[in-house]
Amino acid sequence: MPTTTTQRLRRTDLPLLLIQGALDKEINATPDSTLAVVRETPHASVVSLAEAGHFANMEQAAAFNQILETFLAGANYDR
Repeated sequence: MPTTTTQRLRRTDLPLLLIQGALDKEINATPDSTLAVVRETPHASVVSLAEAGHFANMEQAAAFNQILETFLAGANYDR
């Protein structure tokens, strides 16, 4: 039986980070299912970048990198 990405995310015990570009019209058109998975997933967090679209890592590179560095610094790699 195939496993969906959603099922895998719900089962993981690894730290997860979703960086959401607030101006991403495609993804944000239906964010409820994605956000529901994140809320149900242990060790998951969501950060929204107000002035970024789909390519948040390029549009707001400094802010994106700071968020990612903070996340990685706090991640537990002893699993």
